[in-house]
Amino acid sequence: MKSLEELRQRAMQHGGQNPKRVAVAAAGDNEVLETIRMLNENGLGTALLIGDEAAIKTGAEQVGCDLSKNEMVHEPDAQKAAAAAVKAVREGEASIVMKGMLLTPIYLKEILNSATGLKKGKLVHLATVMELPHVDRLVL
Repeated sequence: MKSLEELRQRAMQHGGQNPKRVAVAAAGDNEVLETIRMLNENGLGTALLIGDEAAIKTGAEQVGCDLSKNEMVHEPDAQKAAAAAVKAVREGEASIVMKGMLLTPIYLKEILNSATGLKKGKLVHLATVMELPHVDRLVL
């Protein structure tokens, strides 16, 4: 794949048939909420937005994210928001956990927690995909 647009088109071909629910830890971030808006608009899924309710509402209004298509849980504490997002995936309420505006060590601590996290084996996968103007393909 050479672009995020190509990735989006492939997701549309396959994902629209099986929409996913994303649990977002500390969801009160405009870039996160813009991603959720695109997820909703493209029929790829919905979100469980966990974080400070006022920040989520303000950000959603700024980026045009329709909160009625998603569920919001007020939890202003970043660690508790991460724990709630991980719990939602562990218990099958969501398929994907997404990092919002919180420190990576807090987020990963909840994912890797041996008693309450998501780790089932020896490996955990984390992927970041970037489109860079001077590179002719996506960078993982």
